[in-house]
Amino acid sequence: MLDASASANNIVKAWKVIRSYFSENLENEVKFYKKVSTAIANRTKLIRIETPNLRNALKVFETINERGIGLTPVDLLKNYLFIHTAKEKGKDRQWQTLTNKWEELLKILYKNKQQPLQFLRYYLMSHYDEIDLSNSFPEEEIYDWFLKYGDKQGIQSNPMKLLDDLILAADHYCKFFQGKNIDGSENKYIKAIGRIQGRTKAHFILLLACRHLEIELFERLSSYIENLFFAISITRKNRRKDVNITRQFTY
Repeated sequence: MLDASASANNIVKAWKVIRSYFSENLENEVKFYKKVSTAIANRTKLIRIETPNLRNALKVFETINERGIGLTPVDLLKNYLFIHTAKEKGKDRQWQTLTNKWEELLKILYKNKQQPLQFLRYYLMSHYDEIDLSNSFPEEEIYDWFLKYGDKQGIQSNPMKLLDDLILAADHYCKFFQGKNIDGSENKYIKAIGRIQGRTKAHFILLLACRHLEIELFERLSSYIENLFFAISITRKNRRKDVNITRQFTY
């Protein structure tokens, strides 16, 4: 299982827990075993849906989950990328490549204890103009943004390009959390911002937008951001109800 996806590993772990529970608690209790089996049979429905191809299956998946237990924007985005990868030639190979890249993206973020949704939100806010900031672009609107602007931004025609940039941006994003530049060198200004502001991470929007600057220019920008946050902290501007720090960094 070394090469299995995180989802496959989770399924295996869940099966081991279930098997262990049954073997430890039900093997010698025939009546209880029958009750559990009956309960599962009566309360569980298995519906098999056949589609002519995987692309249609992905569409069905998306439609069903609009009516059932809601998926996170991360789950829906993965499905979105798969759907549009299905348009390309050699789709079987492309799907496997996309699966591998998706796992790489999540591995980078989870290894550094970062949440994919927060990263995706900051990434979109730092790279695209078509962001509705009237309510600060909550995480729940991420998937809707892809549906609305994915075609215009060329994401539907080339989903792999987006995923490649997300992987690179995730690596840079995690380095910023470590107080480093994208080349891994220390950035004392980013570290200082963390000590000043604690949980506030609005500055990551600006850092992501400017991550390809030369290191010298990027560190100068970081020093300006540190000075700004120091002023915000001293004046307690971040505690005012009429001030939205995240929105200001996006503008």
